[in-house]
Amino acid sequence: MVTRLPIDECVSQVVDGLLQEQAVILQAPPGAGKTTGIPSQLVKARITTGEILLIEPRRVAARAAARRLSQLAGTRLGSTYGYHVRFDRKTCASTRVIAMTPGMFLRRLDSDAFLESVGCVVLDEFHERSLEVDLALGMLHRLRSTVRPELKLIVMSATLETKSLSEMLTDSITITSEGRSFPVEIDWSRTQKGIARRTSEIAQLMSEKILHVANETRGNLLAFLPGVGEIKATADLLSGPFQRTDMVIHQLYGDLAPEKQDRVIAPSERRKIVLATNVAETSITIDGVTAVVDSGLARTMQYDPSVGVPKLELGLISQASAAQRAGRAGRTQPGKCYRLWNESQHRSRPDHTPPEIVRTDLSGALLSLAIWGERDVLAFPWVTAPAQESVSAATSLLQTLGAIDVEGVPTETGRRMSQLPLHPRLARMVVEAEKLGCLPATCLVAAMLSERNALSRDAAVELIDRMGQLKTANESLPGIKQVRRVAEQLLRTLGEDSVGLDGPIDTRSLERSVLAAYRDRIVQRRSNDPSRGRMVGGKGIRLKQPLASDSSGYFIAVDLDGRGSEAQARLIVSLEGDRWLEHVRLSRRRRVDFDKTRAALVAREQQCIEDLIVKDTPAELIPDEHTAEVLYAQAHDRLEHVLPADDQTLQSLIARWRYRDEIDTGFGGPKRDAKEQPAPPSVDTALQETLRELCVDRISFAELRQAPWIDYLRAQFGYNELTQFDQEFPEKLRVPSGNEIRLRYRPGKPPLLAVRIQELFGWSETPRIAGGRIKLQLELLGPNRRPQQITDDLASFWESAYVEIRKELRRRYSKHHWPENPVTATATRNGIQPNRIAKR
Repeated sequence: MVTRLPIDECVSQVVDGLLQEQAVILQAPPGAGKTTGIPSQLVKARITTGEILLIEPRRVAARAAARRLSQLAGTRLGSTYGYHVRFDRKTCASTRVIAMTPGMFLRRLDSDAFLESVGCVVLDEFHERSLEVDLALGMLHRLRSTVRPELKLIVMSATLETKSLSEMLTDSITITSEGRSFPVEIDWSRTQKGIARRTSEIAQLMSEKILHVANETRGNLLAFLPGVGEIKATADLLSGPFQRTDMVIHQLYGDLAPEKQDRVIAPSERRKIVLATNVAETSITIDGVTAVVDSGLARTMQYDPSVGVPKLELGLISQASAAQRAGRAGRTQPGKCYRLWNESQHRSRPDHTPPEIVRTDLSGALLSLAIWGERDVLAFPWVTAPAQESVSAATSLLQTLGAIDVEGVPTETGRRMSQLPLHPRLARMVVEAEKLGCLPATCLVAAMLSERNALSRDAAVELIDRMGQLKTANESLPGIKQVRRVAEQLLRTLGEDSVGLDGPIDTRSLERSVLAAYRDRIVQRRSNDPSRGRMVGGKGIRLKQPLASDSSGYFIAVDLDGRGSEAQARLIVSLEGDRWLEHVRLSRRRRVDFDKTRAALVAREQQCIEDLIVKDTPAELIPDEHTAEVLYAQAHDRLEHVLPADDQTLQSLIARWRYRDEIDTGFGGPKRDAKEQPAPPSVDTALQETLRELCVDRISFAELRQAPWIDYLRAQFGYNELTQFDQEFPEKLRVPSGNEIRLRYRPGKPPLLAVRIQELFGWSETPRIAGGRIKLQLELLGPNRRPQQITDDLASFWESAYVEIRKELRRRYSKHHWPENPVTATATRNGIQPNRIAKR
C-alpha cells in the first residue's frame, strides 16, 4: 500500500500552473512530502521531456533526496533519479531528475547558459535564502522572461514570506499545502542566565540535557548544536554514558564524509542520538525522531568588510528556525522539543534569519554574473538587493585577482577561475599554480582552506608547516581524509593525477600561487613587534604567538579572524627577502611631507602595494602645485612662523589694513559709503591668498620669511585704491618738527602717535585719519621720551595740562624749548630752544 503524502492534495494545482507556463510558489511545512512528492509526480505526469533539476541547499540533502526518490520508485540510484554535488555525481543518460546543490547548478549555467536540455527547475527549501539560490532564481527569471518562457519553475519552501517572491515572479501562482504534523510540546529552560557562548560550556549544557531527555523519552533524539567544534565536544562527553546501551551517537554536519552522512539517515535497529548543525533543520529527514534538544545557536557565514573575508560567526537562531527545529520532533507522532533558553528570551529573537546576500561575501556571485554578461549588478533581478558596499568590496576583490577588468568584463583568468568549484580566491591560486607547475601542493592547500575542519585553527601557523601536519596526520582523523579527497578531485578536474600529493613541495612556486590570490592580504610586520603588523588597506594584524619565521619583514595572512581592533592571523605564508616583490604590481609615488624639525618640505620616492609602503628612499624635491599645497597646509594657520617679524614696514601694513577692516565694519566712525569704489579684500583673506601664491616655488618656512610679502600684499589693491589707502591710513605722519613718526595701529582703539611735546608746537588740533573720520590718540612724551600725557584733544591739552607740565619739565630740562604759547611757537626736532640751535 502506497502511503499518501499531504502534498499529493496540491499536485494537480502545481501541474496545472506549470502547463499554463506559470511559475509555481509552493509553501508546505516540513513533513508534507514536497521534496520527494513533487519531483516524482512531475515524472509521472510527463510534465516535460527535458531534465528536472531539483536544487537542494546542501550536498547531504541532494544525495538524500535522490536516494529516497530511487527507493520509492524501486529504481537504482543514478538511473531515473540521480544527484550531482561537488566532486560526486551519480547520473546516466536516462536520468530524469537530478538533485544538485545551487553551486553545481550555477556552474552548469556557466557552460549551458540556456539550459537547453532542462525542462523544469525545482528550488527546494528556498526559505534558507542562500546567496547561490538567490542567484539561481535571478538567472532563471532572466531565462524565462527572455529566451526560455517555456522553462518550468517551482519554488518550494517550508516557511516563506511569499510577497517579495511573487512580486518578482509576476507570472506566478502561490499554492499552500497544510501538511501533516503531530503536536510538539515545548519545554523551556528555567534559567534566567544568558545563552552560553563558549564551546566547552555549550557542550556541557547540551550533554547534560541530552542524557536527561534520552532517559525521559523513546525514539530517536536530534540535538542541534552551532558547529562542528561543539558537536565533537558534546560527543566526547556522551561517549562514556552511552557506551553500553542500545543507543548510537551520530554526528551530522555539512563537511562530514558522504558515507557517514548516509549512515545518519539510513534506518537503524539501534536508537539514534544525532548531534547536528542546522543542516538537519529542513534539508534532510531523519525518521523516528520524537525529541529535539535545541541549543538555540548557529554559526552562519558573515562578511567582515574590515578585513574583506567571510567568516563563521556564532549567533542566536531566529524564531522561524526554532520552529523548524521543533517541528522535527513531530513528523511521525507527538514529540517534545527541549530548548536551552526561556520563553522571554525567545520573544526577543528576530522573526526570520536575514538572507545570506546581506551578510556574506559576494565575489563568487559577481564573477558568475560577469561570466553571464551581467554588467549592472544592482539591475539584476534579486529577491533582496545586495548592499552597494558589499558589491563594491566584491568588485574590488575580483579586479585585484585579475578576474574582471575595470568595465566588469571577465578576463581569461576569470573565465578559468569560474570553471573551478572554489571561492574566487582559491580558484585564482589554483589557476596560477597551473602556470607554475605546482598543482598538487596548491590543490592540497585549496582543499585544506575550503574544508574548514581539517586541522585545529586555535594557534597561528605557517602554511608549509600546516601542510606538513596534513601529510603526516592519520587519515582517520576528522576532516583529513576529506581534504585529500577534495584535493584529488580538484586534480582530476584539472586533468592531473594525484600522485604528486605526497611529493616534495616547491615552496617558491607555492608562495607565488598564494600571492596571486592573497596580494591584498600582505602584512608588513612592525619593527618593534614582529608578531604584529599592518595589512594592505590599513587593518592591524596580530599573531596569537611568535613564530620561528618572525624574522621576515612581510607575510601573507591567509586565514583571519576579524574580531577585535586587530584581526588575528591563524594561517600565514612568510615572504622571505625581496624576490616576491617581482610578482606583485607595485605602484610608484613621490611623497612630500613636512619635516617639523627643519620646518621644511622633504620628498621621498616610495614603492607601494596599494597603501602599503615596501620601499622608501629620499628623493629630490622639485617645487610644484602639490608641494605648494602641502606647504600651504602647514603654514596657513601658523602665519606668525612665516611672516618676517622684524620687518616693521610689513607689520605696519598688516596693522593698518586690519584697522581699516575694523572701521569699515562700524568701529570708530561711519561705514564707507557703499557707492564708493569697492574695497580690497580683508587683510586675513589677502594674507592667505598671498601665502598660497608664495608657496608655489618655495619649500620651507625660512624661504617664506624671505619672500616679498609687501609687494604681494600691496598688489591686492588697484592703483587708486592703494593711493587712497596710504592717504587715509598712513604708515607715518609728518609732525610740525619735520620728523615722520610711525603710527601705531591697534585693534579696537584709535591709532596712537607717540611724539615729544616740542615736535607738536604749532598744531592747534588733534590730527585725523581715514578721511577725517578718526582722531588719533596722542602719547605726548618728555625730552626723556617718557609719556607725560595721553589725549585725543590737543587744543584742551595746550590750554590746561601743558601749563603744569611745562613748569615741571622747564625746571628739569632748562635748555629745552618751553614756550608759553605752543600754538604759535616753532617746533624743533630735538626740543632745544631755537636760538641755542642757531648759535651752534
